[in-house]
Amino acid sequence: PRSTCAMNHNVRSCLLLCCLSGIADSTWSGTVIAAFIFIASGNNTTVGLVEAAQGLATLIFALPIGFLADRYGRSGVIATGGVLAIVAAAATTVLILETERSESLPPHVVGALVAVMCVWGVVGGVISGPAQALYADSIPTGERSKWYVYLFAAYICSSAVGPLVAVAVFRFTDDTWTLSELRAVILIGMAFEVLCAGVMFTFRDNRALGSQSDARTLDGLLEHSSGAGGGVNAPEQHAVEEGPAGEEAYAPPQLAQVTRSAFGAAEADQGNVAEARPVEAGSGNGGMPPPAHNSGGSSGEQSPALPGGGDAAAGREGAPSTAPHTLTSSSSSAASPSAAPAAAGAGAQPGQGLGVAEASQEDLSRGRARIIPYVLFASSLLTALGSGMTVKFFPLFFKANCGLSPTHVQLIYTAVPFSMVACSSLVQRASGTAGRVQCIVLVRACGVSLLFLMAWLELRSRYK
Repeated sequence: PRSTCAMNHNVRSCLLLCCLSGIADSTWSGTVIAAFIFIASGNNTTVGLVEAAQGLATLIFALPIGFLADRYGRSGVIATGGVLAIVAAAATTVLILETERSESLPPHVVGALVAVMCVWGVVGGVISGPAQALYADSIPTGERSKWYVYLFAAYICSSAVGPLVAVAVFRFTDDTWTLSELRAVILIGMAFEVLCAGVMFTFRDNRALGSQSDARTLDGLLEHSSGAGGGVNAPEQHAVEEGPAGEEAYAPPQLAQVTRSAFGAAEADQGNVAEARPVEAGSGNGGMPPPAHNSGGSSGEQSPALPGGGDAAAGREGAPSTAPHTLTSSSSSAASPSAAPAAAGAGAQPGQGLGVAEASQEDLSRGRARIIPYVLFASSLLTALGSGMTVKFFPLFFKANCGLSPTHVQLIYTAVPFSMVACSSLVQRASGTAGRVQCIVLVRACGVSLLFLMAWLELRSRYK
């Protein structure tokens, strides 16, 4: 059957917004605006100041934007971002045309340009925040991975269109680094930004799917697997999730390990464990109820407990609750010391019977898992800081140090998105063998090494 989110209004709006945003940003933001500010001001300091204003605004307003979206509705915040985009596009147009008189950037124009770039930063935060959050809430459970690939492809492919637009402008002119040619490209970019703003008014909160787009919880996975036939204790059976067209996506064995280790309320989406926390027996909010004696089935059979304390099998046959949550096979349950009390119907607490070494390993794994978000945050922050000091100045490096023409620079930025798609595909395949973290470290090391190589070759040619 046709996917539900293929016809969803917010999905179409976000994909269109992503395409137009990619075209607009790649047309004027980055290469062209950096070169324009450098030629008009004559120094790199002004370029860094203006570029930093946009990034800092995105960082500072990210949390307030998210709070307002949760409090007052995402579509309203997105529409407000559309208003700000129109205002920023108009102000940028006026400031760019202001330089036509003096062919320079007076101090008051620099200050106004910094303020306008702050507004662009807020608009970018709205597009990457509430807009994509509403996009996720408009996708049925189990299909997010596919549709986020579509979203990534839409932005990457459209990012190659902007440089091609700039190439067309430069080919019809003198193909030189002059303010008049750069000004024409920026104004075309502003036209695309206005189109983006128009799309931002089309999002609707009432078109989200609500609970149909929630991540599959562990209880839901258990109920699904028990109701699909064979029970949760079928040999080599793990939690599954319905994918597109009713297909079942295999959940990796790590999910069974997490469950067997007395973890509960693990949020699973696309077959991956997103969050896990220890479960206290008898807790009424997300906790696992204590197991009871199995009076409605054989001694070797177990059924998943429902969130309200009932049993999946008992709900159908009227039998009382019998056993704790489990996703392991019956053979492994009988052989495992940790599962023996449950299989015998004993009233053991979840996690009892685990060996000391295994319990210590679980505690160590939980401790490591807790620091992962902080490590990712620190990594992203350092990467952003490094990018602001390097990638933002690549156009000026190509212009001043390498002597490339505007067309050549834009052709480089046309090839970059397609290179990203190709390399991402290769790294994704390699991660299945080498591991995700190992591939991330390797790719980062290669990038830094190539950056040093660029600087070394330039210095070598200068002092040769």
